[in-house]
Amino acid sequence: MHGPRLTRSLVLVLAAGACSTATIDTSWRAPSAPKLTNVATLAPATNVSTRRAAEDALAQQLSHHGVHAVPAYTVVSDQELGDRNHVAEVLTSRGFDGVVAMRMVSATQTLHVDPGRDPGYEDPWTNRWGTVESIAEVRIEVNAYSLPSKKLVWSAMSKATNPDGTREAIRDVSEVTGNKLAEERVVAAPQAAAR
Repeated sequence: MHGPRLTRSLVLVLAAGACSTATIDTSWRAPSAPKLTNVATLAPATNVSTRRAAEDALAQQLSHHGVHAVPAYTVVSDQELGDRNHVAEVLTSRGFDGVVAMRMVSATQTLHVDPGRDPGYEDPWTNRWGTVESIAEVRIEVNAYSLPSKKLVWSAMSKATNPDGTREAIRDVSEVTGNKLAEERVVAAPQAAAR
């Protein structure tokens, strides 16, 4: 399992970051995907507070688009998460038609080095110093599933660059994800989906 190691990596990478920007790098939508109107947001993180923060942030962003979105932790316990079929049954029995799940895939840090001017072309005593820039990058996969069909209907890979912490990365990725899901008409307000 990569969970604890990735969580520690995320903390180390994010400690060096600042001023996050999040984007959706790639996305896929099933050709005849139904519009999801009543979804549970799911983030199966090993850290309970991270799971709750991610599910809350994603539910909040989807709600901005009129979707009825509820964090899965309010419906399904941490112990139940291991049984996907049971989770699907619980959510279906409570009237949910979809799940939007996010999971961290990787956290990396790279250094970009600009060595400054080439000392061969000028006096080495007046050569300016180069610069070193640290770039933190967090990749989070987001998938939307239809509960009635039990199929994946949308998938995306997001990237948060230089987030100022785990919560900022989650918040920024949730925002771009909510916008993309609405733009691609994967989710909709109940009255909009009925049209």
